[in-house]
Amino acid sequence: MLTGCRGVETRGLPFVGFACVMAIWLLAPLLLADRVAQDAVPFVVAGELVSSDPGGVYATDATDLYDLPPAFARRSCELTPADVECGDVNVAFLSPPQTLPFLDALARIGSGELGILVMRLLGAGALVAGMVVLWRRLARRTRRAPVLLLVTALVLTPFATVPVALGQTSPLLFLSAAMGVGIAERARGRAAFVLVWCATIVTKLVPAAMGVVLVAQRRWRTLAWAAGVLVVLTALTAAFYPVDLFGQFVEATRRSSELTISHHFNRAADGLLRRWWPGFGSAPWPVLLLGLRLAIVAVLGWVGMRRTTDDEQWAFAWLALLFISPLLWGHYLWVVPGAVGLALASRPQLEDRTLALLPGFSLAVSAFATPNVFQGPLPWLQLATLVAALIVVALLPRPDPVASGVARTHTRPQNENVL
Repeated sequence: MLTGCRGVETRGLPFVGFACVMAIWLLAPLLLADRVAQDAVPFVVAGELVSSDPGGVYATDATDLYDLPPAFARRSCELTPADVECGDVNVAFLSPPQTLPFLDALARIGSGELGILVMRLLGAGALVAGMVVLWRRLARRTRRAPVLLLVTALVLTPFATVPVALGQTSPLLFLSAAMGVGIAERARGRAAFVLVWCATIVTKLVPAAMGVVLVAQRRWRTLAWAAGVLVVLTALTAAFYPVDLFGQFVEATRRSSELTISHHFNRAADGLLRRWWPGFGSAPWPVLLLGLRLAIVAVLGWVGMRRTTDDEQWAFAWLALLFISPLLWGHYLWVVPGAVGLALASRPQLEDRTLALLPGFSLAVSAFATPNVFQGPLPWLQLATLVAALIVVALLPRPDPVASGVARTHTRPQNENVL
């Protein structure tokens, strides 16, 4: 029988099964190598063009999501399987310019195919890392916790193939949500937290809004380290590439936002309502809907988040950010199991029936978001799953952390070593 190490549950068949599932996730980039890497290709192409043709990195004149600069479109087609119509799948590069030094280095050390593999491996690694964090936090909390975590991993496996095959960076959102902010109490944990959070910012930008949570929690040292990392990346980008890339990014982002809100893959309330009622896009409805979402988040936060741990606030904020955003792709729902798992791990007391929420939400996410469907009830069910997770994390009954003898910033059991 396997024995535990440093407070981590590594005994019995549930752990063996969990380890096997994680091994399969790590092998997925190789097993899915023949699939279209729709989201990895623009990262790879941007890295190849930023030195030779920086003006062709961003689609500043795009009329739809698949309208790419000529050189970008040509290279994207070369990296797309021959049996796929590349004009129907290849999309623009929309990450901030601070990502380009890493992508440029990746392009210089290998071929485009290697770059795609690296992006897939990074995605798979982030998913596995997030699941391992949840295991370390939860496996010893209840009697059936190892089995429930194994079930969670199993039901999420179909969903894991989506970001890994496409080479998406959404696994970083899951890892950031699962890690929480409590690990930043120690130097090693702070470094890991800053690295992951900054990676989400330089790939998707919107997660920068999570800095509001750090400000509210007065985590000035963590904010300073994150700001330092972003400043260094910005300086590197400005030093080696044309400065107008920043302006091109802003313009490309503006155009993309206008085009994607009504796209059939957008699961946010804005997109679903626009497709259901075309007139919704006209004033004042979008503004009213935004105000309604902000009010819902404010009420839930006031009612449920005032006397909670820092990690519970971090989990709630991730879900709230997706709920408020006018753009919600199905693969962003990886945040749901990460945030729900973090919120459950932060509770001073935990029972099996409460922990069962984690595999329950994971099953819903996998069942509703894995199918590549944009008509019928599934898009609405994806949004409903996010809303349900937001409500549960905010309103799940919990004891007063102060009365329970648990410090507000201490969100893990005494014998746990997450990193």
